[in-house]
Amino acid sequence: MIPSGALQVNNAMWWPCCVLLLCSLLGRFTTGSLAQEQPLCPSNLTYTGSADATGRATARVLPDQAKVSVTVSSTQRTPTEARASGTTAFDLVANALRSAGINDTGIQTTGFQVEPNYAGDAYYARGQVPSNFTYSQTIEITSEPEELGSYIDAAVETGGRDVRVGSVSFSISRDLAQETLDGLRGIAVANAVKSVTVMIEAAGGSMGTTISITDNSYPPYVPYASPTTSYRDSGALAADAALPTTELFSGLVDVDADVRVKIAICSNPP
Repeated sequence: MIPSGALQVNNAMWWPCCVLLLCSLLGRFTTGSLAQEQPLCPSNLTYTGSADATGRATARVLPDQAKVSVTVSSTQRTPTEARASGTTAFDLVANALRSAGINDTGIQTTGFQVEPNYAGDAYYARGQVPSNFTYSQTIEITSEPEELGSYIDAAVETGGRDVRVGSVSFSISRDLAQETLDGLRGIAVANAVKSVTVMIEAAGGSMGTTISITDNSYPPYVPYASPTTSYRDSGALAADAALPTTELFSGLVDVDADVRVKIAICSNPP
């Protein structure tokens, strides 16, 4: 049987031991965290500060996406007639595009309207009877750059006077932009490290560990856009069965990687 006095003594000794053990563990954890946060230098050198620099890298990439705006319209005496005529013309153009090889995911409606037309200025013609009505539907065609010209030809040759071609734009897809940037980031970091090395060594210091790397790279937006000829006012040309094929030039897109690197400066102790 354990005397009650001994039990009280053991309890009194146990709690201080727990407190000491807990403090010891917290001390080790705190010391380790602080040590990890400090930039590392070779054993014979002391951390005295940091230096940072920007690194850049650029690549010129051939666009892999192209877009064009195509509007099909028809003007008739009444809204019903305009819509019926315009819808027929649009269906012919859409079917011609499908026959040329584009699928429905490559066509997006971006505008649709039936509006009245007046003999004079529309502002001063309020309350007057419209002279006629115009139906129009605008679609955006997205394809690979080398295929876009054939889709423009298909729309113009089928729609004739009812088709108006808008502007063409070329861009690179997100996948291509990401792939290109991934390759450029490594070069940009190497350029930044080179700049920091020159500065630190010029100041008489030595390179330590890398403290941080910040990526300021952004994929390009719409790198190139060029207006194309409007075929709405060129009825004779659009009706000519011997139309030449449309040739488009996409050019190259600049993709830039921009990073900032901070590195520890290590020096001889005083």
